[in-house]
Amino acid sequence: MKTRLTTLDLKAVLRDIQPQIMGLRVANIYDVDAKTYLLKLVKGPQRAVLLIESGIRLHTTDYDWPKNHNPSGFAMKCRKHLRTRRVTGINQLGVDRIVDIALGSGVACYHLIVELYDKGNVVLTDHEYTILSLLRPRTDDADVRFAVAERYPLELAKARTPLTLERVRETLAAAAASDAGKEEGKEGKGRPDFLRKAILPLVECGAAALEHSLLQAGIAGDTRVADFDADKDGPRLLAALIAAEDILASSDGKGYIIQKSQKKKTLGPGGEQVEEELKTFDDCVPVVLAQHAGLPTLEYATFNAAVDAFFSQLEQQRLELGHFQAEQAAMKRLDNVRLDHERRLVALKTTQDVDYRRALAIETNQELVDNAMAVIRSAIASSMPWPDIEQMVATAKARDDPVAKHIVKLNFMGNSISMLLRDSLAEEEAADEIDDATDEESDEEGVAIRAEPTKKSSEDPPKGGAAAVVGQGGKKDQGKGKGPAADAAGAAGAGAAATEAARRGPRAPKRAPAGPASAA
Repeated sequence: MKTRLTTLDLKAVLRDIQPQIMGLRVANIYDVDAKTYLLKLVKGPQRAVLLIESGIRLHTTDYDWPKNHNPSGFAMKCRKHLRTRRVTGINQLGVDRIVDIALGSGVACYHLIVELYDKGNVVLTDHEYTILSLLRPRTDDADVRFAVAERYPLELAKARTPLTLERVRETLAAAAASDAGKEEGKEGKGRPDFLRKAILPLVECGAAALEHSLLQAGIAGDTRVADFDADKDGPRLLAALIAAEDILASSDGKGYIIQKSQKKKTLGPGGEQVEEELKTFDDCVPVVLAQHAGLPTLEYATFNAAVDAFFSQLEQQRLELGHFQAEQAAMKRLDNVRLDHERRLVALKTTQDVDYRRALAIETNQELVDNAMAVIRSAIASSMPWPDIEQMVATAKARDDPVAKHIVKLNFMGNSISMLLRDSLAEEEAADEIDDATDEESDEEGVAIRAEPTKKSSEDPPKGGAAAVVGQGGKKDQGKGKGPAADAAGAAGAGAAATEAARRGPRAPKRAPAGPASAA
């Protein structure tokens, strides 16, 4: 986003405001803040307000600006010397971003010098350019001081230097030598310079106009100095530089504001996310440049009007951009919360399915569970040590005991038994899959074939080991204090809790209902 006028912008603004304010008299001078001043100019029915912001801009304005009730010392000094003075000249000093506004004539002429570079300055001088007042006293070197009673150094303003092919080649040779030094590490670290960066000091129009001219000449903006043949393409580059300096000659006198478009997510009436387009000011130019092709553009009658609209609404644009960024951050947080809720719902659904299968497995294998619990209860009632009970179960497994071979783990501290049980629901699903496959085959071959699935005995553990069993509904932890019916009810209750949590949606609990069903 543009923050201050370039040399090209200043030339275009002066072209627009010179006929507008020449001959008008200063009615009053106001200060908006420490750096911004308004000159109210009148002549009969003609009215104009010249806005000066030190280091930033200079243009006439149609907007109503707030004014300080207590004028600053500089504003009072300007009122003393400039009120009722007629504007007799407004010119740029050399090719610098310095404007000399002459008010009055002869020995009664005063000059208001506006600097639009670096930190900027506004200087009031007499007809001999002796400083009467200024915003920011400073010392550039031992011989040049900007202070009251010192002479303003007009001779320091940069003058235009003719563009020649020799200057272009010398600049490119120096840039190539600098690149070689960077690559060898002799002059510090850094990437080789781009061509447009190396030749920018040769022109005064600014980087944007230079990039436009290079594109018009068919020279890519990312061309590096080392890749450019100065002997072969030097004349073409020189022509592009001259065209950049004279770019205002092709201007139609209008001004343009280049906009930047961004996508903005907002909530619609139904709570859904809706994308909107947010357009903000990005640049103001007197000519639509090649790099701006295809971007949204606002057209104004003069470039001065475009500059006035751009900078006057810049603060509002910054506020809108700040709100936009805050809304984007809020929408991102909302998306993260929504994704987190969806993950929680998936976890709750998984828990519900697992608990339902556990309850069903316990009910289906109730006799087997009762026998296992009876054996372990009997051993504990006889005061048998825990290691001996585990050894007893291991010995029974080795004898292929129909009850012991279903016991996976004894958790004495947790008062539960982990068992591998037949999952009837998984068997039904497998049977349905076989039926579906059989139906498809019969449709293709024209013969009705139906295969009966092999049913597992309630006394046989599922094949494929513990990992396979877990995938089908898994280990069933049975409490030793209550019966299998109570364990099944507990598992079903956990599944119902998961269902209720899923129904609540965004108010889902922070932790999903936990693990295996057990009875104390």
